[in-house]
Amino acid sequence: MNGMVALARLLEGLRHDPAERRRVLRFGLVGIANTINGVLLFAAFYAALGNHIIAALAAAVLAILIGFLLTGHAVFGFVSWRSFLLYVLWYAGLATLNMVTIDAWVRVGVNPYLASVLAAPVVMVASYIVNRLLIFRRPGDGLA
Repeated sequence: MNGMVALARLLEGLRHDPAERRRVLRFGLVGIANTINGVLLFAAFYAALGNHIIAALAAAVLAILIGFLLTGHAVFGFVSWRSFLLYVLWYAGLATLNMVTIDAWVRVGVNPYLASVLAAPVVMVASYIVNRLLIFRRPGDGLA
């Protein structure tokens, strides 16, 4: 139930708090940068290795590290070892979803490069919510 209260407060903040709206905008911009980064990393690894599964895994590892620093600093204004651990765990799950989605597209005949682009936006909304409410939440921010 505590998570539902936090989500309700977050949604309320989006309606009334300009700082929260700016945070969402920054998250979107960082997400675009992270998506481009992930797609380019996938393309580079796929071109070098010729295997879409290994390419997706290698790209995910680097994209997670770069994404943590960008998201933590540019969106939420801080990073910590706790947030790093949670971020890695969360994005390991998302990377798995990404690999499975890319593979599903490839199995139905979609080019692996396009499959990577099609898989990228699947997790954006869930990512913001988890990042804001769990990973980069600060004590006393009113969301708990």
